[in-house]
Amino acid sequence: ADTAFDWSPAHKLQRAAFRAFVDSAIAPHAAGYEASERLPVLELAARFGAHGWLAGERLDPLAFALLHQAVGAASGSVRSLLTVQSMVATAIARCGTPSQRERWLGPLHAGTAIAGFALTEPDAGSDTSALACSATPTDQGFMVAGRKSWVSFAQCANVLLVIARIDTQTAAFLVDAETPGITVEPICGLSGLRAVMGGSVAFEQCRVPADARLSGTGLGFSLVAQTALDVGRFSVACGAVGAAAACLEVALQHARTRRQFGKPLIDHPGLRPRLARMLVATRSAALFCARAAAARAAKD
Repeated sequence: ADTAFDWSPAHKLQRAAFRAFVDSAIAPHAAGYEASERLPVLELAARFGAHGWLAGERLDPLAFALLHQAVGAASGSVRSLLTVQSMVATAIARCGTPSQRERWLGPLHAGTAIAGFALTEPDAGSDTSALACSATPTDQGFMVAGRKSWVSFAQCANVLLVIARIDTQTAAFLVDAETPGITVEPICGLSGLRAVMGGSVAFEQCRVPADARLSGTGLGFSLVAQTALDVGRFSVACGAVGAAAACLEVALQHARTRRQFGKPLIDHPGLRPRLARMLVATRSAALFCARAAAARAAKD
């Protein structure tokens, strides 16, 4: 699906390495992950981390696109692990204090710490003006209170990037998941991405230190949110291209091998144009992602 873009020889080698890894380490187990609604998170994180692929800030944007496309072709849930790790690690790298970077970036890249991104609430999505989760200043830091929904990997996260309101402004906090006052209610039975081990997270009298705050309010917070969400959307788009390409491959194989009324499905009128439209749409989406990656690389 990515043949329409003129990838460099180095990126073609990376693409081959990503696909070989996915074929051996992820694809054979993907159906089992979805059936059990669990990932071997630490094992997978360590394997990605050993290659330097886990929290994508250390990959150039073109390699990032190819990795997330390859993983997305086999497992959306595993791709989500890369997505969230990349979102949180990139936000810390660009907006965090030296002590925050020192504490969290190494573990997030190595896979010894798992991240969660806590933005969505029962009555608010990405509209931060509607957030109800609050952070009240105290003598020692902040008291966080509220509830977050649909937090991927909430069941196993070590650190949560929590978006909360301070009076009329908004701020981001790096909250250790072991902090007293945090409870996680698992979310099960999803129609897709069943293995992301998500949950609703409640904060009740949850005290976090002052140095847990990531960047500041106003423009500072906008940079945190923009950084994390920009990485997340790019990852999801690339993963979706991989999923579409995998679906197309299965459809083609079925059309060639399934016989109906004495001939393969692909020889029946009307099917080839439909498959052609699927191919064009998939390659167009792949080209969009590749161009977006090139633009990101030029910007960096």
